[in-house]
Amino acid sequence: MIRHIFDQDWTFYLQAETDPEVEYGFLKHQEASLFASRHFDSSSWQKIELPHDWGVELPFDRNADPSHGHRPISEQRGNFADENGTPLRTKAYPIGWYRKNFVVGEDKRDRRFILAFEGVYRDCMVWVNGAYIDGHLSGYTGFSLDITDQIAFGESNSIAVRVDASQYEGWWYEGAGIYRHVWLYEAGPVHIPLEETYIRAFVSGEIAIHTKVSNQLEQSGVYEVEAAVTAPDGRKFSLGVEEVQPNPWEVLDVQLSGVISNPILWELENPQLYTLTLTIYREGIPLDEETTSFGFRDIVFDAEKGCFLNGRHIEIQGVCVHQDFAGVGVALPDRITQYKIEKLKEMGVNAYRSSHHPPSPALLDACDRLGMLVMDEHRQTSSTPEGLRQLTALVKRDRNHPCVILWSIGNEEHQIQSNEFGERAAKTMIRTIRQLDDTRAVTYGGNNGADFEGINGVVDVRGINYIRLVGDVDAYHAAHPGQPIIGSEEASVVMARGIYKNDPQTGYVSAYDENTMSWGSTAEGWWKFYHARPYLCGAFVWTGFDYRGEPSPFVNQDSCSNFGIMDLCGFPKDVYYYYQSWWTAEPVLHLMPHWNHTPGEPVRVVVYTNCDAVELWLNQKKIGEQRVERDGCAHFATIFEPGELMAIGYQGGKEILRDICVTAEEPAVIRIQPDRNEVAADGDVAILTVQLEDAHGTPVPHADRLLYFRVQGGVPIGVGNGDPVSTEPEVFPDLVEDHPLGEWFLRQGGIVIPVSVETPCQEKPWGRQDLMEITEVEEGHPAFNDRKRLIWSVQSSPEECKEYTVSFQGEGGKAQLVFKKIYGEYEIRLNGTQIAAGKDHSTKHRDRDWSSCVLDVSLVKGENRLTVVCKSSTGRCGLHDGVYRRSTRRAVWSRSTFGGKCMLLVRSQQEPIHVEAFGQGLESGHAVIGIAQ
Repeated sequence: MIRHIFDQDWTFYLQAETDPEVEYGFLKHQEASLFASRHFDSSSWQKIELPHDWGVELPFDRNADPSHGHRPISEQRGNFADENGTPLRTKAYPIGWYRKNFVVGEDKRDRRFILAFEGVYRDCMVWVNGAYIDGHLSGYTGFSLDITDQIAFGESNSIAVRVDASQYEGWWYEGAGIYRHVWLYEAGPVHIPLEETYIRAFVSGEIAIHTKVSNQLEQSGVYEVEAAVTAPDGRKFSLGVEEVQPNPWEVLDVQLSGVISNPILWELENPQLYTLTLTIYREGIPLDEETTSFGFRDIVFDAEKGCFLNGRHIEIQGVCVHQDFAGVGVALPDRITQYKIEKLKEMGVNAYRSSHHPPSPALLDACDRLGMLVMDEHRQTSSTPEGLRQLTALVKRDRNHPCVILWSIGNEEHQIQSNEFGERAAKTMIRTIRQLDDTRAVTYGGNNGADFEGINGVVDVRGINYIRLVGDVDAYHAAHPGQPIIGSEEASVVMARGIYKNDPQTGYVSAYDENTMSWGSTAEGWWKFYHARPYLCGAFVWTGFDYRGEPSPFVNQDSCSNFGIMDLCGFPKDVYYYYQSWWTAEPVLHLMPHWNHTPGEPVRVVVYTNCDAVELWLNQKKIGEQRVERDGCAHFATIFEPGELMAIGYQGGKEILRDICVTAEEPAVIRIQPDRNEVAADGDVAILTVQLEDAHGTPVPHADRLLYFRVQGGVPIGVGNGDPVSTEPEVFPDLVEDHPLGEWFLRQGGIVIPVSVETPCQEKPWGRQDLMEITEVEEGHPAFNDRKRLIWSVQSSPEECKEYTVSFQGEGGKAQLVFKKIYGEYEIRLNGTQIAAGKDHSTKHRDRDWSSCVLDVSLVKGENRLTVVCKSSTGRCGLHDGVYRRSTRRAVWSRSTFGGKCMLLVRSQQEPIHVEAFGQGLESGHAVIGIAQ
């Protein structure tokens, strides 16, 4: 298949509670109404590029559901009330509409077209050219739709998508909208269906391929399916050719196999990927081709010895992660997805749990390339038809990724996890997985302690959510010696970056490794426990990054969680270096806290290191020296005095590292550090860290400033600072202002009267009904028994025509005119020249449909005359809700620093990106990011 990216040139409309009811129209095929209709003009809507999350663009509302980040996507679910006890209701924005137009050439009439959505949150309905195609319920599984029969070749085609995010799936921020990629696949009538290829690759080099061939022709034929493999080093291998003869509209199974000599294994440090190419031929002519990347690797979970990758013992050093990031919500560009994996790899993480939902394809691609193991998790433990549909979609999509080592069938299903309902559902789900992929183990994230009944007793690998809930883990292992154990969720330490005192009033919790939820453990505590027990396979920390929603422990003050080892921007908290010390082989020495405090204040100093010993010095005076035990850290107590705090790390008695904290002065300079010096053109994302420094170049961690940004050559898409309490906007849309043109006049039936076209249409738009009248009396027919019949027919209404005119002053040059609602057919003339015309395409209730458009025009200097003629013979016609001259003011992007830092995200275009950051009393910061050639 040929794959076309379909992310560009969409328009978006956020439906407000005050909007009139939008009717879709299911009366006739291709006769959808209004926003869903084929010819609706959405040029007045917001222009966007996917992925898109409208939730992150909404303002914070403290009355909105805290578990979803205080964003008013849906009605308030909490217990907020005013001083009189009256429940506070949030103004919600749960419905969004997307539209896109595209053209398919006349030469493609013999092709098949599949529209594929990677992820839409949440319930969605899809129309193509006014024909309702299908809907989808899950916000986390992708879906594809064959739209071939609806394509208008050589003409403009339209896609309309209605998204309803009012119902949640999780208890964290899940966003709203088309938040993953959209693709249009093009194939011949004989092709390999999407996600039907399954590759089983073994470390011996053996490879077995299962695929399908679909014949969507009216006649059978003989076809050849060829399989070829390309190694990472460029070597080519042929796995042979299989001849197939599918009947008309038949889908045939095809199996091929072979051996790859001396396979290069997929390893964490060297993640080598092979490529399988499947080609369908007929009489030597290629008809379809599919490429799939895969890897040779073996994963074993042993009940006594732990986890083995390709025969080598590894400990799972994992983290749990939600799909979320500063500035963009859940709509992560691919670069940010990869950036998150890179930051985790630097910390020493080797495994990623996609909690608690299927990951994006981009995430798995990044893990394949970078060497990151994945626990691939189903959203809900369910063996219902809908649950199994979603599970099947997950496994089919992800089973060829070498990074995926475990299927998780759910998480903390309180009602069923310890009883027969859970056991039955789990067995059905496991059986379904085995039919689709028999190479991976199945697990489940259970917070039901030492229970073995129910789900825990039937999964291959026992997933423990929190050792504290189990009690005696060793006793559980002794009672079930044949079951491998992995920590599916651990820690739940809460901390805010750069904060070193708990402050419930403001909502900040300290960054020391000591504040946990009741079920959790400190980082040092849980890791020492797991590392000391070879039978435990390791664990996944809750969480790798902060995420919006589920604020803990301060529900009302915070807008995001504090669980992350990194904050929402990916800025490391101090505990990041604890894990880095014991999860990497590189020498690590990290000194905390920063060195800006009150003179005379007692300060607790922690040094995270894998050195043998640490010395602490303050202003060239030795404070103390400590040995550092395995999986531990060094602790000191001192009294603050301004100056220089220094830690020296020793290995085998020799100094190998120093880390210094210097008391910073007031901020004076802004420093900008891009994640890369070059980015790809058109759509790549530059991630810029903005740091406050004093006049000596020392980072300032104790003072924060409001900064402003100016960007040329790129488009800002989001800002953030990692502050869990912040309610600042993360997205700054351009300010669109619509200005009335002046006094309108209406000519109708030879009469000219002044009229207001700004008046909204308040009445229920049923309009005038066509009347029935008897027009003929027919005598009896010789072939029937009836003597006569009365024939009724529609009495057509006389055509209604309205001519609107307005004169207004213009400065000359280009401008935009916005027409909010036009009922009926219309013609628009500016200064005597027709600039637009529209046809009434609806067929049943014409007065329920209206047009809306934005026209780019050229005005003359001085007086301009605009004329709009509206016609209808079946219902309402005319202008409603106004005609305006639109002006757009570029947004001013800003963000306060937190802990002396903030972040700016910029999407690339065709030219180098120039960024300037400035603030009151500060020397501006500058950065240039080039475009890779």
